[in-house]
Amino acid sequence: MSQAQPVSYQDHRVNQSRSEKHLQSSRIIPLRGRRATLPVVFDGPKADELLATLIHSPLGVYMCATTTRKRDEICVTLDIAREDLDFTLHTLISTLPEGTIGTLSTRSITRAK
Repeated sequence: MSQAQPVSYQDHRVNQSRSEKHLQSSRIIPLRGRRATLPVVFDGPKADELLATLIHSPLGVYMCATTTRKRDEICVTLDIAREDLDFTLHTLISTLPEGTIGTLSTRSITRAK
């Protein structure tokens, strides 16, 4: 059996230079705090069926509570991360081609005070 070798504090650098600290911090990838909202409109007599399809699809988790309804039109707002935009658009187009995709807008996360 082998034995563990003793380690002294001199083997580790306690004080790093300022340039080494900057180099380490430049390797850190910052988190993106912004999210995007994407409105989707379903209109016509099948709007209720399309909404049910959206709720049961993988995109149902992105739905906001602000869903509006006007006569034969239902407007759903999806709250997505920027990284999920490609997946969201692909899924919307393949699952619900009858829906109208609105303008993408960024939303910053607000924190409660």
